[in-house]
Amino acid sequence: MLPTEVIMFEELGVALITILLAWFIWYLEFGKTFKANYRLRKKMRDLVKRANNGDKSAQRKCDNSCYVNKRVVHCENKVNMKTHYSVSYKVL
Repeated sequence: MLPTEVIMFEELGVALITILLAWFIWYLEFGKTFKANYRLRKKMRDLVKRANNGDKSAQRKCDNSCYVNKRVVHCENKVNMKTHYSVSYKVL
């Protein structure tokens, strides 16, 4: 092997290690975030579904959550109100 070939393989090795290190850092930073976001969306959808079905505990949690939108709908007699919860676009 010529000395230039050794230098070329050495440079390729350094480049490969740099790319692997960058991928590993990206995975640590964003890979877990995407999984956590999926879990949060699923959790919020289940909470909203329970709140819309009348669960008082879920309704209190939805009232205090920044990830849930609350809409109040007046019934025909303009006295009774019905609340509807939906997942915010911050989570989606």
